[in-house]
Amino acid sequence: MEEQRLMVYDCAGNIKWEMEGLALCDMDEAAGLLLALKGQEVYLLDFSGTVLWARKTPVDILKAQLSRKGEKVLVYGQSGGNDNLFCYNLKGDLSWQQRIPDNSLVDISATGARTVVASWQQYSEDYTQVQLLDSRGEKERELEIASRVEKVALSRDGSTLALAGGDGNIYIL
Repeated sequence: MEEQRLMVYDCAGNIKWEMEGLALCDMDEAAGLLLALKGQEVYLLDFSGTVLWARKTPVDILKAQLSRKGEKVLVYGQSGGNDNLFCYNLKGDLSWQQRIPDNSLVDISATGARTVVASWQQYSEDYTQVQLLDSRGEKERELEIASRVEKVALSRDGSTLALAGGDGNIYIL
């Protein structure tokens, strides 16, 4: 298997810098930040390639996402029964962590004020459990949707939630 490589180009198509083994997963152009992964590690870099911080998690990372200006970094992976959702601040300090069902869908609002977690595979065949978490990772709301939710999206400020069901229905909350 070929090794992954993160490469950044200038406008003329010339390579500015590159790093072996990293895969880009998110970026914030306005803040000049890149979020990259390597196995169980998450890296926050600036556009010049400087590693601002790197953290090793106890899980293989499936998704990592930046809120606006990199104020929050949400990291999710398969747990095997342990904590598998982690939230770091801009300095790389762990703000909170918790266990959510494996194969969950997760999204963080641009402001970092809310995180949504949706799961039907560990919950029920015909219902999806949806949790809204606040900026401290504490449960604000929990509800059931009579559908297998396959996509989730929070509005920029976290005030509106869109859920796309496998049955073709779209729920706006």
